[in-house]
Amino acid sequence: MTISPQSRHLVRALASLALFSTMGVHADEGSAWKFSGFGTLGAVVTSTDQTEFRSAYRQSRGADDSGDLGVDSRLGMQANFKLNETFSAVGQLLASRRDGSDKPVVEWLFGQAAVTPWLDLRAGRMVLPVFLFSDTRSVGYAQHWVRAPQEAYALYPPSSFDGGMVHLHSTVGDVNVNLQISAGQAEAKMFVNTRNVTLTYDKLYSVNLTAERGDWTARVGRTQSPKVQLSNLGTLPQSDDVFSGLGLQYDNGKLLVVSEYLTRRNSAHLFDSNSYYASAGYRFGSVMPYVTGSHIEAKGSRNAGGSGSTQAVGVRWDALKNVAIKTQLERLKPTSQYVHYTTAFNANKPKFNVLSVTADFVF
Repeated sequence: MTISPQSRHLVRALASLALFSTMGVHADEGSAWKFSGFGTLGAVVTSTDQTEFRSAYRQSRGADDSGDLGVDSRLGMQANFKLNETFSAVGQLLASRRDGSDKPVVEWLFGQAAVTPWLDLRAGRMVLPVFLFSDTRSVGYAQHWVRAPQEAYALYPPSSFDGGMVHLHSTVGDVNVNLQISAGQAEAKMFVNTRNVTLTYDKLYSVNLTAERGDWTARVGRTQSPKVQLSNLGTLPQSDDVFSGLGLQYDNGKLLVVSEYLTRRNSAHLFDSNSYYASAGYRFGSVMPYVTGSHIEAKGSRNAGGSGSTQAVGVRWDALKNVAIKTQLERLKPTSQYVHYTTAFNANKPKFNVLSVTADFVF
């Protein structure tokens, strides 16, 4: 099992906090400040030494057959401040392997005004709501799987944006409805083998609608960026980028079934693709076995990512009130999930296996 010197401080902090979090630490509920956190300590090993498995385009390195501790390990710290019934603020620091570094970054930092009981206005750095699990994609404890299927979730690299958001929320009959309308800009680094590519969204506009009724949750969304620029890939014009998605989840406390269908279209035809996944699990007390299947289909000859699929089986064990242990075995026909590959591997794109073990916690 290998781990870079840059990752050691993160793993040590995660190990300490995993023990600390079992003590049930929480903030004083009478305080205007609320502090919380989450983390994952993970290990990944693959069946090949011809490439490295990673969990996102934004990771510059990954795991091979000697193993790695940095693919899934992360630590998040969040502070909520409530000035009064109208004004509040949220800040979140996230340390993970991303954008060529393991150092903590400001993932969220925004102010909010509750203008009415059904209307909130936000400004600053916020989550970019393009998936069913955008809000909790970094919180492993909140998910049944080790990681969201990357054929879907790697399709749109930015996880947050700088700008403004109008959030409307209400109840229509027995349906809870949330509408998020966002505008701003975002940036993300991607790694194509050994090349560092910066993806810049000078402008983006997003609409995200979710509806919850009983055990059901549905989502529909669209994010459009009229000026997307890639650096370090030669001379490329700014392009118009449209990302759309549908999601549906059923969870009655025992049976969980969830699926999303996503499309991306780019005027330069660099990212054109369709992707989907379906996952199901069943809770037997504190243990939940699950299965997941995902697929991405490249559209157009200029999409460098290609098509591929993953089949996964896993089990989640809620060992403590705020600690979950997960094991997941995947069979991959690789697309974007590998880096530092040999020429032969990239030409043939053979299937390989990935075994992951994680400890997720919240505090």
